[in-house]
Amino acid sequence: MGVAGDVGGYLGHIPQSLTGETYSFGPRFSYRKLDRVVPFAQALFGGSHFSESSGGITGGGTQFTFALGGGADIGLGSSRKYALRLESDYFGIRSSGSTTPALRLGVGIVYRIGNK
Repeated sequence: MGVAGDVGGYLGHIPQSLTGETYSFGPRFSYRKLDRVVPFAQALFGGSHFSESSGGITGGGTQFTFALGGGADIGLGSSRKYALRLESDYFGIRSSGSTTPALRLGVGIVYRIGNK
């Protein structure tokens, strides 16, 4: 078991200018019994702040944010200090009594500190 954190920044123009930040953290459960692959599941909770600007007027607010999902780290090389991370999350932003859902997919490179 470990702790995971996630911070994101967003910028868009649809048709108004939109900026936002998300921040979340929570537990990550990893299964480390396999040789090359380390699957994990996580539940992250936090907040988000988005603001939009149209015609010189800016509006926005802070909302509850969560991500439920998991993935796997696939060890690279003989030492496996580096790994390829594949991840998928159900990502939701709760605002005004409703949830805006999204599927978030991620790919990255992980550097492992310490031993197994």
